[in-house]
Amino acid sequence: MNMSTKTIKYILAALIGSLLSLGVMASPDHHEGRLIKALDLTDAQVTQLKALRKGNKEQRQQGREAMKALMQKKQALLSNYDQATANAIADEEASMHKARVLKKLAHQQVIYAMLDDDQKQRFSELLAKHPKGGHKKDKSRNMKENCDD
Repeated sequence: MNMSTKTIKYILAALIGSLLSLGVMASPDHHEGRLIKALDLTDAQVTQLKALRKGNKEQRQQGREAMKALMQKKQALLSNYDQATANAIADEEASMHKARVLKKLAHQQVIYAMLDDDQKQRFSELLAKHPKGGHKKDKSRNMKENCDD
C-alpha cells in the first residue's frame, strides 16, 4: 500500500504534536500547577513552592544518575550472574528506595508547613486520594489483576 507524501506529513505532524503534548503534560511543572490550583495557593506560597522545587533540582538529577548506574549494573549482571553481586545490587536498590521515600516525606512536610489550615485539610485529602504517588500505580495494579484471570 502506497501512502502519499501528504498523508505521511499529516501522520508525522500528528505524532510530533502528540509527543510534544505528552512532554508538557508529564513535566513536573504540570504537577506543580495542579497542586497550586487544587490548594488555591497564594502568590507567596507559589513562590515558596517553586523555590523549594528549584532547590531540590540537583538532588533529583543525582538520584536519576544513580538509578541509571544501578540499571547498568543490573544489565551487566544478566550476562555474568553472581549471587553476591545480585545481593549487593538488591541492597543498593533498597537503600535508594528508602532514601527516596524519606526525601518525599520531608518534601511533603515542608509543603504542609507553608499551608493554612484549610489548605492543609485539602492537601491531606489529596494525599489520601492518591496514595503511593498517584494514579499510575493503580493502572498497573489493575492490569495485573486482569492478567490473573
